[in-house]
Amino acid sequence: MSRAGRVASVVLVAALLVAAGWRLWPGPTTAAPTPSGKDRPVPEESPATRATAAPAESESLRADAPVSMLPAETLPLAQRMAELQRWSEAGHPEASCRLAIERMRCRMLRARPQEAGPSDYEERLEQEGNLEAANALAEAQLLRIQQTAACREANPGTEVGALALLAPAAAAGHAPSQVLYFSIGKQFRFQRGIYQHPGFDAWRRDAARHLFAAAQAGEPEAASALARALGNDSDLGDGLVPDDARAAYVQRVLADRLFGRETHSSWAQRAGFDDAERAQLEAEAARLHAQRFAGRRFRDRQLDASAPHRLPALTASDFCGPPIPL
Repeated sequence: MSRAGRVASVVLVAALLVAAGWRLWPGPTTAAPTPSGKDRPVPEESPATRATAAPAESESLRADAPVSMLPAETLPLAQRMAELQRWSEAGHPEASCRLAIERMRCRMLRARPQEAGPSDYEERLEQEGNLEAANALAEAQLLRIQQTAACREANPGTEVGALALLAPAAAAGHAPSQVLYFSIGKQFRFQRGIYQHPGFDAWRRDAARHLFAAAQAGEPEAASALARALGNDSDLGDGLVPDDARAAYVQRVLADRLFGRETHSSWAQRAGFDDAERAQLEAEAARLHAQRFAGRRFRDRQLDASAPHRLPALTASDFCGPPIPL
């Protein structure tokens, strides 16, 4: 698509969303007519009637219900989030994960409003002849504009607030939630009164354990998080994991194998490994790749606080479901 076509698409979507918002804006209200006898509302059910009807719904809202029962991604966002809230309150791990993702996406979209028109980076890519990358940027921008409109009435929450949703999901062994719980908890550094925050002590106690559990369960994104955490203490989360240069290199090579990347030689040089030690550690990464992942490669969902904004094409079920194979 040419630049003119991309600009026209973005402007058209923005205009349609504004027009839709104007049409949906409530107009002046008038007093409702008094209902006649035949039109009067049916009397409210008695508590006894409600008690007999309630079990059918409550039995379907189970923590162990199949994910196929969760609301479809095709539902409007407000309706989808309301349904996910009900499932999350019932203890369903993936519902809690999806709700956390939707709230974080909306929060970041509000903080970073999208403008119609090409970005400087998109223009530079086009000038360099990289039309595929320029088109990808334009498509992502269109998605964010649409998502921003859908998020207008949503409760965006905060990253730290999302821990209340993710903690029970992580404790239940939901691997994407375990990685997100570890990664998002790093946002505590932005909180005033961090050490008095009701969720901080639990996160500090459990986050690293959950991350290692996700790695053992075969969650690809856990390898990337472990490579960072084992390699340095650059933030609150990474400081929870004791540094181990050898283990960090194994996880880095494993992550690169999982996501189809080449491991740069500078990582081994920086750690001071000789050729023999490097070969030994890379063999260990290959063993883990074969043992835990059957040698497969996956799309990197980058499970952290910014991922829902950075990857607008991925749905909440993409982030919170099984690994996405390549």
